[in-house]
Amino acid sequence: MSPGDLHRLDDLQRFPFLDKATLRNRQVAVAPCGDLVAVPEREIV
Repeated sequence: MSPGDLHRLDDLQRFPFLDKATLRNRQVAVAPCGDLVAVPEREIV
């Protein structure tokens, strides 16, 4: 999926979205920041 695939409001349901529960579960699985961070943990101050 890419932004160019969005033509109608109904198309939004095909895009992947993260919800709070998913974010919390990923943080618990790989503490302290989870595995959905943009940089390696050693670069986080």
